[in-house]
Amino acid sequence: MLSKLVKVNPEKCINCQRCIAVCPVKFCNDGSSDYVEINDDMCIGCGACIEACNHDARTGIDDWKQVKKMLLEENEDLVAVVDPAVVADFPNNYLRINGCLDDLGVAAVFDAAFGAELMIKSYSEYIKNESPTCIISQQCPTIINYLEIYQPQLLDYLAPVDSPTIHTIKMIKHFYPQYQAHEVVVVSPCLSKKRELEETGVGDYNVTFKSIKEHFKNSSQTLFQYSEEDYTTPDPERGVLVSKPGGLLEVAQRDLEEVENSRRQIAAVKEVYDYLAELEESIEHGFNPLLIDCLSCGLGCNGGPGAVSSDKSRDELEFAVNQRSQKMKEKYKNNEGSLTSFFNNNSLAKEVKQKWKSGLYTREYKDLSAKNNINYPNEENLESIFQSLGKKSEKSRYINCSSCGYFNCHDFAVAVYNGLNKKINCRVYAQELIDQQLNELTETLNNLSSYGQQIEKINKQFSNLFEIIENIKAGDKETVIAVEEIAKAIHEIAEGVENLAQRAEDISTNGKKTFALVKETDKKIQSGTELVDQAAVAMEELEGSVSKVEEITDKIMALAQQTNLLSLDGAIELANSNQGFGAIADDIKDLADESMVLAKEAKEIMVEVKGVANESIKSMMPQDESNENIYDIFQEIKSSSAEMRDRMKQVHNATESQVAATEQISASVEEISASSTEFSSQAEELYNHIKKLKKVIEDMTKNNQQLYNDFKIESFAAEGLLQEIE
Repeated sequence: MLSKLVKVNPEKCINCQRCIAVCPVKFCNDGSSDYVEINDDMCIGCGACIEACNHDARTGIDDWKQVKKMLLEENEDLVAVVDPAVVADFPNNYLRINGCLDDLGVAAVFDAAFGAELMIKSYSEYIKNESPTCIISQQCPTIINYLEIYQPQLLDYLAPVDSPTIHTIKMIKHFYPQYQAHEVVVVSPCLSKKRELEETGVGDYNVTFKSIKEHFKNSSQTLFQYSEEDYTTPDPERGVLVSKPGGLLEVAQRDLEEVENSRRQIAAVKEVYDYLAELEESIEHGFNPLLIDCLSCGLGCNGGPGAVSSDKSRDELEFAVNQRSQKMKEKYKNNEGSLTSFFNNNSLAKEVKQKWKSGLYTREYKDLSAKNNINYPNEENLESIFQSLGKKSEKSRYINCSSCGYFNCHDFAVAVYNGLNKKINCRVYAQELIDQQLNELTETLNNLSSYGQQIEKINKQFSNLFEIIENIKAGDKETVIAVEEIAKAIHEIAEGVENLAQRAEDISTNGKKTFALVKETDKKIQSGTELVDQAAVAMEELEGSVSKVEEITDKIMALAQQTNLLSLDGAIELANSNQGFGAIADDIKDLADESMVLAKEAKEIMVEVKGVANESIKSMMPQDESNENIYDIFQEIKSSSAEMRDRMKQVHNATESQVAATEQISASVEEISASSTEFSSQAEELYNHIKKLKKVIEDMTKNNQQLYNDFKIESFAAEGLLQEIE
């Protein structure tokens, strides 16, 4: 069983399927009950569901409580390894984190950015010795989880070296004998880091930046109370950049000439997993780059699920990281030569050489595809599921509205087949179910109207009976007494019938109100669905515009890097001679002009993005008092559903009372019938009329009982449907 990385709070989860919609491996979610559960063996820990949940029903899991307890009890020796993304989350105080850890009793704090420098050395040796055709970067443990469980055929292309964190921990254990027996706490923005520690058997605890921030939020102390403390490791240079998208490539440029013209940077849940799903085919055709720098999070490790950077822009996050990188470059800068040539002889290179050992930093991966236990239905089973969902036409099976949380109808059918979702979450099925209930309720209400005709027939019988009674009152005394008793009973029956009429009217009134509410709710559901569809279309347009911006931005960054290199070469040429600089200057001018054109294109696309975003917002928000937004519509649906259930109960109670009343009337008629048989021939006509009345009452009681049973079934079905809709 793989470690649990995300916790679900059943009381907060409303089973809205939003978590399924954003999950790249949707079948790890089970939406078949009242809340969406997680199959830990299939969850990769990307954290997309945590960010998407508006109800705080999902939270990340780390080891902070256990680590805090150990520090307070002072019964364990600990060292810490801090992820370089700490600079993005605590830009002006990241060294105070070290001071805090030191104050809590941590023996030493190491910088995983130095582990990144060691990792680049491992890459260099691997490329030199093995000449691979494709390398998938391995610094993201979430990516590793995904490949091990869902794409094991790509494991051969995953770089067989450790991540910066594991490089750092192995370095501690091998080159710092004073800390060999210490347990290691990793401070990171990543939930999946826990599984990396467990699979490699290196390191012990994972604590997220969120837990550190929460610690200070609930404490009287602040981070400013602690002093700035340097790392135990030597200062890295460009290794500090690996926490941002494309950072690995920037570090690799310094040492790996092989990847200069054969590389790809890709990040974000919505892009990276689709890319990896297609990569095998690209490799088969030889289209792939040599080095693929891939991260699961769109902001890289700087925006991981355990980070505290949700309120910061990409530029703000990377500004802090770039500032630190520039500071490190300045430290190692040699005014007499280029950065690259000097790096090969400076103290950092010596430290890397001293701390790197062949065979120490290798990594093997596990094929965990057996944990992906989804069963796919055959054509016959798939057809049966679609039929049960009311998707009888081929067109209806490709609606792909995504309201169920899945991107297409086929995946939803697979989820239903595996018991991971329920049919009511399909919009088409729910609509058909509502229409069916509307039709059945209409039929039931129509049946109620026949009561008026039955009651009118009984009233005519009463009139005839009272006329006969008046005619025979002149008879003998015993007969008169008997007739008076019968008359009294008939009066009671008449009152009962009047009450019965009132109950029937109440049932009809409540039934019609319920029917009207159901129809209005149906309209609201359709209206809300239309708004969701409009928002989905707008968001797809927005996604397309953002992709264009990312492409333009990548080009601008590439041009900027080339400009920097040309500038550096120009400076060197200028220092060495007065010739050759003019050509380089012309190249720089051309690159600058091209950058300006790309920048203008990016600006135009951003205007387009803003327009699409505004349209999306308009579809979600009311424009005037006469319009409603999605939230209001579904709040009204919820309110209407509750009111419908109350009215169903009223009708249900009324029909129960009606059945009881007709049974009582029927019993009274039995008594009258028995009494009337004792009369003389003078009462024969009365007796005959009472027999007719008895037959009418029996028929009405039978019909009433049948109607009650039918309505009871329909009301239970309708109530169940309303609960599912809510």
